[in-house]
Amino acid sequence: MGKSLDTLKIPPHNIEAEQSVIGAMLMNPNCIPKVQAILQPDDFYREAHGDIVKAIYQLKDKTTHVTVPEELSKSNLLEKCGGSDYIIDLMEKTITSAGVTFHADIIHDLSKRRQIIDKCAIACEEAFTTTKETESILSDLKGGIISLNSTGKNLYPEPDQLISDVFKEIEKRSQSEDHHVGILSGFPEIDAYLNGFEPKTLTYLIGRPSMGKTALGLNIAENMAEKCMGMILFFSLEMGNEQITRRRIAAKSQVYLSRIRSGNIQDSQWRDLIEAADAMSRNIILIDHPKFKTVENLVSLAESFAIEHEISAIFVDHIQLMNTRKTKNSRHHEISYISNEMKSLAKTLTVPNIVLCQLSRKVEQRRDKKPILSDMKESGDLEQDSDLVIGIYRDDPKSEIMYLAGLKGRDVGTWTAEIGFDRFTQKCMSRQQSIPF
Repeated sequence: MGKSLDTLKIPPHNIEAEQSVIGAMLMNPNCIPKVQAILQPDDFYREAHGDIVKAIYQLKDKTTHVTVPEELSKSNLLEKCGGSDYIIDLMEKTITSAGVTFHADIIHDLSKRRQIIDKCAIACEEAFTTTKETESILSDLKGGIISLNSTGKNLYPEPDQLISDVFKEIEKRSQSEDHHVGILSGFPEIDAYLNGFEPKTLTYLIGRPSMGKTALGLNIAENMAEKCMGMILFFSLEMGNEQITRRRIAAKSQVYLSRIRSGNIQDSQWRDLIEAADAMSRNIILIDHPKFKTVENLVSLAESFAIEHEISAIFVDHIQLMNTRKTKNSRHHEISYISNEMKSLAKTLTVPNIVLCQLSRKVEQRRDKKPILSDMKESGDLEQDSDLVIGIYRDDPKSEIMYLAGLKGRDVGTWTAEIGFDRFTQKCMSRQQSIPF
């Protein structure tokens, strides 16, 4: 039997557009940077065209119908690419270089289509076998498809355009009354130093058990959700969604968590509970499924969610409970890989990623038990990936004062602050109304 029509389909491409772009660069080398900002040699369907473009990118403003064949000859590719006559023919066929970006966009779009086809074909092949987990196939496919959005004309911004954009941002903020650079935590003691959690940043909240890391993370998430239009993803790897929700209700209603947990509610407290439940933000999405302890699944879900919804921030509680499907030599290398993925996720989705982190036991051996950077487990890797590190400490589990220390802060430096903490309701509270910037 002959092959089906589906197997005979030719991948999408446009040879005329490819010839036009190459001809434009040969005719006018000034347009090479514009093309290079959009296309890579691999984006060209005809392999010979990719080789010619690679030679042009290497020559840059020295590109001519003479130098390109010479460059190709060095790699013994000239004959494969059609010889000098084909290079000259490409240039002579081009009337003008004015439409070069239009044709480059066409080539880039068709290249993406071919990549989608390739990635789906790989997933189909894997789906027919039983050697790979279904979640792993889905995760790789989603990650591969979404990664295509991060390539292309925005990968290498023009320096002048980047400077112009940043300068416009500075002007805009100078005209604003609040001067915030990111999403406010809702605590003046923190926001006075950070001016908000900036997009594309990775923050670690570090502390020993029972210091209030989860409580502070939840309180910040709740404050953010009340002010932001987008969703807050809160990955709870330690507690279930029900436990987290009880804590949210306790903090909002100021009814003791122990009473909420046991159901021993006084008649006068029901009104507070109902009002708290009604006032709680619906923008916080709690995720406690065990499969999201694997960093690949967590990243895949967050990226998939971002396709359909706006995300304002991501919280992960906590990094030591995460693992990876990739084989690593040690837990140290595994944590390093996970931390790097958390940083990449913040950049990819353009959101602040706030990750809780457990401290090593060596902090207990010091007289001053306030956290320092070296107390972080696998501290070198976590510290390197982070933009901000905030240490959390209380003198004892009954203390109503939570000590905060900005141990690392790109662009903001180090700082210290104190906020109130009610252990009965897991509520963190500002101790002052405002601090001037």
